[in-house]
Amino acid sequence: LNFIHGQSPIDASRRKSSDFETALMVAVDEGCFACTKTLVEHGADINWQSDYDGYTAFLVACYHGNEEIGSYLLQNGASIEASLTNGRNALHLVVTSRGGDGATDKDVSSIGLLQVILEKGLPAKIINAQTNDSGGAFFNALAHAARHGRDLERE
Repeated sequence: LNFIHGQSPIDASRRKSSDFETALMVAVDEGCFACTKTLVEHGADINWQSDYDGYTAFLVACYHGNEEIGSYLLQNGASIEASLTNGRNALHLVVTSRGGDGATDKDVSSIGLLQVILEKGLPAKIINAQTNDSGGAFFNALAHAARHGRDLERE
C-alpha cells in the first residue's frame, strides 16, 4: 500500500507466502477499491489462486459481499468459475457474506454482487456446485443461503 502513497515501488504480483495471498488479495480483503484498482493497473495477477485454500481476489470480494470491488475484478478478467478447496464458489460465498469481520448488515452489498454474478450467465456446474466442508453434508448455494439464514431481499 506504500506504492499507492508514492513511497516505494511494488511487484504487483508478489505473494505474501505466510498468509497464502497476494497484495491484491490483501487490498480486496481490506475493502480498498483504490488499492485494488492501482494494483490491477500495475499488472497484479487477478486470477492467482492460493494452493492453500483456493481463494482468488474475486472470491475474497465475494466473501465480503463487496459489490464495487467484485464488479471491478469481473470487468477486468477475474474468473467467475474459481472455487475454494472445500468446493465453495462465488455463489456460496456471496450468499453467506456478512461483510467480513466487524461489519454490520448495513455494510453488506452482497445482494448487488449476487445480481452482478447471476447476470454473467453462469454455467449449471457453478449454480449447482456443492461444497464438501460441512461435516460430510454437501450444500449448493441455495442450501447455504437457507442454512445461514440469509434474507436475500434488498432493503
